[in-house]
Amino acid sequence: MKWIRFAFIIIVLGLLAYILTSADLKEAYNALNQVDGFYFFLAFVSYLASFFIFALRNLYFFDWLLKPGYLFLLESVFAGFFLNTITPGAQIGGDPAKAYAFGIKYKKPISKTLGVVFADKIIHILVLFFFIIFSILYLITFIPLPDEFLLVLQALLFIIFLVFAIIPMLSMRKTELDIVYLFQKSRWLSWLNPFKNNPKLQKAIGKGIKDFTKAFNETIKDKKIFILGIVFSLIYWFLNYLVSYFLFLSLGIRINFLLVIVVFSLVNFAAAFFPTPGGIGFIEGFMVFLYSLVGVSFTAALVVTLLTRVIFYFYSIVIGGIALIHIESSLK
Repeated sequence: MKWIRFAFIIIVLGLLAYILTSADLKEAYNALNQVDGFYFFLAFVSYLASFFIFALRNLYFFDWLLKPGYLFLLESVFAGFFLNTITPGAQIGGDPAKAYAFGIKYKKPISKTLGVVFADKIIHILVLFFFIIFSILYLITFIPLPDEFLLVLQALLFIIFLVFAIIPMLSMRKTELDIVYLFQKSRWLSWLNPFKNNPKLQKAIGKGIKDFTKAFNETIKDKKIFILGIVFSLIYWFLNYLVSYFLFLSLGIRINFLLVIVVFSLVNFAAAFFPTPGGIGFIEGFMVFLYSLVGVSFTAALVVTLLTRVIFYFYSIVIGGIALIHIESSLK
């Protein structure tokens, strides 16, 4: 694993070097001073609105299991973003915490609330994958790309289509996820079973897995929830795209909105595989690189990227941290 970490460090250093060697800091500073306050305000409000939409989305997802208050949902969304930002990888730190908070506050099994949260996450990611596929096809079709980058995008597109082809085949097999049963019945796995000397714990874990599976299926198979989940996710991502779009307008730049969708979607996808907390370092460099690739001036790309991340960190770290502290105190 050391070579993987080393490779990630090289990528970060390479992106930082790309920014520092290409940036005209004086020109970037002048561009910042010319930012239109009205459009910056619209960008700020757009990202705030996305949190309200996400909380409303959660309201419908949890409605069959519990009756959560909207303000608590909104707080949990901010707190979840805070945890996602400070934990490395695919932004999953906030989801277990959200499930735990719902379970404690509304006195429901955490395995069930986790099942609902996981179903919510799956549908949300499916919508993002739609934008990712669109973004890759747009780049391949309309943007002249270096051969190496084109090959990477083609391989990525093939893998995505392969995954979406395999998932329906797996879903056709009516198998139930039961790890405890698997350990009990498979002799060759029995030596791996850490619960074989503790029947009570084994039974409790088995019940938790069944509760999780039942809650997940109950949520994701509900047509109303599934459709509303897709609609709210589309609105959420649209508001996120508007943030960068308004920031370009604040600099007096009329950019094709589709280019914003392409860059923002690919950056969010790539950041999920990067081990730094919140993708810091990688997201900024990759976003500037992609905007430059699609024809945006380097200075504009740098300024918009920095302002986008400032807004993101304000809501995720500052507001999210305050929300997390308040939730912890209320649950105690």
